[in-house]
Amino acid sequence: MSIMNYLPINIKLKHIIPRAHGAWAMWITPLIMGMMFSGFTPGGILLFFTALTLFTTHHPVTMTLQKRKTSQFKNYLAASIMSSLTFIILGGFLIYQHFSLELLYIGGATIVILGFHLLLVKLKMGMTAMGQMTGIAGLTLTAPAVFIINTGTISDSSLMLWFINFLYFSTAIPYIRLKIRIQSKIHEPVSIMTKLKMGLPAITMSLIPIVIMVLVGLKLMIIPFIPGLLKSFWGTFVWLPGEKVRATQLGIIEFIFTMVFILLTWWVLEGTGW
Repeated sequence: MSIMNYLPINIKLKHIIPRAHGAWAMWITPLIMGMMFSGFTPGGILLFFTALTLFTTHHPVTMTLQKRKTSQFKNYLAASIMSSLTFIILGGFLIYQHFSLELLYIGGATIVILGFHLLLVKLKMGMTAMGQMTGIAGLTLTAPAVFIINTGTISDSSLMLWFINFLYFSTAIPYIRLKIRIQSKIHEPVSIMTKLKMGLPAITMSLIPIVIMVLVGLKLMIIPFIPGLLKSFWGTFVWLPGEKVRATQLGIIEFIFTMVFILLTWWVLEGTGW
């Protein structure tokens, strides 16, 4: 008889599906963009499901670390074990079908980076800029991974695609913090200068990718980042004091801007023969 028979375990979708809906785009977007430039293949589909199981493993493992002394601990622990085993099976099959040292390097880098992110979560630093950016760095490695599977090798283009996605999703960190943690808690009208001071981190972070693209000589690549910069300016100055900001609304906004980012990136890179 399994040990599970002795434990009051009741795994539900909430124990597996991440509450941070925007995080879904962080691994799906670079994967789709990688396929757009390297091709849609059965190997890419297998990578999609492998990455999906890794992504859904992250949430229960994170919650297991955070809820050790709660009644939900056993449920999250069981969900972590189930998701981890699924990932190991699919990941093993993926490596067997498309074995290469480069794929092992990318897979190892992903596990190490996300492992460091989980360490930060355990240290209660998961919601810091470092904690969130390490998570983004690991999730966006699906771009070079799909290039390896579809072309047999990693390339400068695939690493650049990863870097572009990393920069884009990193800009969302101060913007979401501005809307949820700062603006929603202010109940009095504020001056334009006060709004600018509160929104300056979001605006600055949105400017960084544009500056980097200019410095590395990819001037046309500033185009996909311009909508995000405009969003930061709009979000800084246009808001109602004390207005309740809903995560679902922000999720929809981020989804729309991500779709625009994908299309503009594809348009620019295709137009330049990248």
